[in-house]
Amino acid sequence: MVRIKRDIESLYTDSCDIYEKEEYTEGNVTKHRYVLKYSDIKCRFSYETGLFSKTRSGVRTEDAARLKQNIKLFLPTELHIKAGSRIDITHLGMKYTYVNSSLSAVYKGHTEIILDSIKEWA
Repeated sequence: MVRIKRDIESLYTDSCDIYEKEEYTEGNVTKHRYVLKYSDIKCRFSYETGLFSKTRSGVRTEDAARLKQNIKLFLPTELHIKAGSRIDITHLGMKYTYVNSSLSAVYKGHTEIILDSIKEWA
């Protein structure tokens, strides 16, 4: 198992900062903010863009309205990432921000998280 984990982590070429939502009170108002939980974590960023078909009454259709990007983040298993976290990723020298992380899928050698682009929620 140690070898599997080491082999997977050797593929981590990116890094990320992970922020979790925290509640705080300002006067009589409860608000939310993101607080840094993990910093400069080695990871692997993976994405797939394409047209995703929808079948309606046996007819398959494809159009630009269904253009979607699937984004996955591979992380070490020691981290406990809450769903809804914000993750800032540095990939090939570029910075990307993603929100609404999914529940973590934990495997023997790594953890996978599905991410949503912050632009979709702007």
